[in-house]
Amino acid sequence: MRLIFLFLFCPLCLAQDLTYDFGEVSKKDILKYELELKEKPKNVLLLCDCLVANVIEKKINNNSVYFLNIEFDPKDYEGNVEQDIIIYYNNNKKTKLRLKAFVKKGEI
Repeated sequence: MRLIFLFLFCPLCLAQDLTYDFGEVSKKDILKYELELKEKPKNVLLLCDCLVANVIEKKINNNSVYFLNIEFDPKDYEGNVEQDIIIYYNNNKKTKLRLKAFVKKGEI
């Protein structure tokens, strides 16, 4: 199993749409993505059971910094795949994150 990991810093991740393309991947890959958020999200909506997301809070210089750690398992897909995650904030703003990949045909 191969692990693909990406870290994205997004200080202005409020009320905008983001996209990340993992490119060509295998069904055996577990795709990981970490997004730094400007504030703590109120809710995270995953639109597929192939996604797992966790909000992590870290203290840096006595300030809270929030990260959204996401895992995407493409084992049930082939070809072009797009999955959306919607991040809601307390101020009624939201961010849509679209993850894209091309899953190669083959066995798991």
